[in-house]
Amino acid sequence: MTPLVLDECRPLFSDDARYEEFVTWLIVKLGHDFSPVIAGQKVLGSILSPEATKEVLYERMIQRISECPSILDDIKDRLENDEIVE
Repeated sequence: MTPLVLDECRPLFSDDARYEEFVTWLIVKLGHDFSPVIAGQKVLGSILSPEATKEVLYERMIQRISECPSILDDIKDRLENDEIVE
C-alpha cells in the first residue's frame, strides 16, 4: 500500500493558501463512506472513510476465517509463542 501524501503536492500550488483551500475542498468532497476519484473519463481509484474501511476489513477477515478456520489456530500460536508479541 502506498499512501497519497497531499503535502507532496504542495509545489503544484501557487501559495500555501491555495493549497489549504484545496485540502479543505477535498475533505468535504471525500466526506462520504465511499468516494470514487475520477479524472476525465478514467477512474483513478477510490477513497473509503475510516468507518467504511473498518467495515470492509472486518468483512474480509470474517470471510477468510470462515473459509479457513485454521487461521485462528495460527493466530493463537503466534500470540502464545512469538517473541515479538508480548
